[in-house]
Amino acid sequence: MKPVGLLRAALLALLTLGVLTPGVLALFRFNDSRERLFLLLSTSLGWDSNVFASANEKSDTIVTAAASIDYSRRAGIIGVNASLGMELGRFVEFNSEDYVNPRASFGLVKTTGRTTGSLSLGAARESRADVAANVRAESWNYDSLFKVRYPVIDRYSLSGSLGYNMRDFTENPLLVDLATATASADLLYAYDSRRDLFAGYRLRLTDSALDTQSYDHAFTLGVTGRIIPRLNGTVRVGYQFRDTTGLLRNEDFSAVNAGIALTWTLSRRTNLTGQISKDFATTSTDITNDTVAATLDFKMAVNAKLGATAGVGYGTADFLGTRGAGRRDTYATATASAQYLLTEKVNFSLTASHLRNWSTLALADYDRNAVTLGLSCRF
Repeated sequence: MKPVGLLRAALLALLTLGVLTPGVLALFRFNDSRERLFLLLSTSLGWDSNVFASANEKSDTIVTAAASIDYSRRAGIIGVNASLGMELGRFVEFNSEDYVNPRASFGLVKTTGRTTGSLSLGAARESRADVAANVRAESWNYDSLFKVRYPVIDRYSLSGSLGYNMRDFTENPLLVDLATATASADLLYAYDSRRDLFAGYRLRLTDSALDTQSYDHAFTLGVTGRIIPRLNGTVRVGYQFRDTTGLLRNEDFSAVNAGIALTWTLSRRTNLTGQISKDFATTSTDITNDTVAATLDFKMAVNAKLGATAGVGYGTADFLGTRGAGRRDTYATATASAQYLLTEKVNFSLTASHLRNWSTLALADYDRNAVTLGLSCRF
């Protein structure tokens, strides 16, 4: 079946299910509704002007279909979340980029009692354009994260996390597998009932398949909760150091570290969210990046069925060290989308985006535009 025919069949099936199935909160409910099983189905038709994210601009039309089964349990002091799903993608022109991507996740969460925390595990296959190498790449991604918070005395509490990520690229000798382990801790002080002040430290080890190791030490201060009336979020700012060793490499870097996420509630139906991040990263080509990213998103609920979002973004990536060769990328983005709730279970979406990337590397100097029409159902 051709991609457009596949889309028509998927749309018809989803609409039939969504309109004819009686309204329910979950596909199955057990244990007095404390355990629920959900079925999520979605399909999309999209056009991408630059599927490889490079100066050699190649456009294509992509059809996707996805399905997942989600399980949630809210009984006892520990909640459970689990998901198992798969996504299929079909390209009209570049058939070699077709993909079948399975994914699975499992999580435990404790939100009551003196000690709270969560544990999450995930594995997923991903197909995307890699902006560092300017090619499309497929990889297996494995994630785990453990978080805990414990009140010590009076207004003081401790929070910490342990995380691990593995990105294993498949069938692409240009890209380097990466493993990242992270440990962090924060000391929080309850300034008042609406905000906490904190001081934090993060240790991060990145190990590449080329036997390159990077050790990051980040020291930060910040505030979380209500910043000022109607403005809520987290502001974290500090300084970080990176030591990189490997074959014929021994490099040290230092820079400001920041993680800011704020939401301003304009009205009951509208809000404005801004995010700024600055951090070191290791690219898929085994080069240290000093990245800055800033986004501003406006979200509005027009009515109970119609919603709209619009956003802009700006960022830079400096490729450091001898292998970075002085490369610098700067990008600007703009996005707009609308969502319409056809029934309690069926949702339409239309998204358009534009990205302009300026680079000192000719291959990475490009434009990218995309338009996607999507339909999703949840039972």
